[in-house]
Amino acid sequence: MAPKKTIYVKEADEPTWKRAEELAGESISSVLAGLLRDYVERMEKEAQQPEGRQVVRVKLEDGSIVKKAFMGSWVVEGFEDHRFGIVWDVALTSKGNVVICCHGGDKVYDVFASYDSLADAASSTDAPGELLGVAGEAIGEDFVEELDI
Repeated sequence: MAPKKTIYVKEADEPTWKRAEELAGESISSVLAGLLRDYVERMEKEAQQPEGRQVVRVKLEDGSIVKKAFMGSWVVEGFEDHRFGIVWDVALTSKGNVVICCHGGDKVYDVFASYDSLADAASSTDAPGELLGVAGEAIGEDFVEELDI
């Protein structure tokens, strides 16, 4: 028999608790265990991501190269888009923004852009949906590519 755990619910959260019980379709303890597993997995992934100062080189329209820096960590590196022969990298900043960059294999970025979220990036960039899906998985965000078909 599994050990029992007691959970105290604030009075203000009682309506949410009751509604969760109605929607669960299974025992509320199974739902909580699943949520805890997801939480632990996300926290462990975040702990593995060394956050620090990231310095990148970006090519401007006139061909000159500048350096840009931000605090954060890379969550996807080296995602190859074989359709166009470019490589994409995605970072999560310490402020929770998403940085999307692409280069031709030389780590000098032709595109460097920051977005509030993956959904915002999806509507504002030509980054492949597959890249955004991989990035969403890496940061624990449930990204769904919206198709106009």
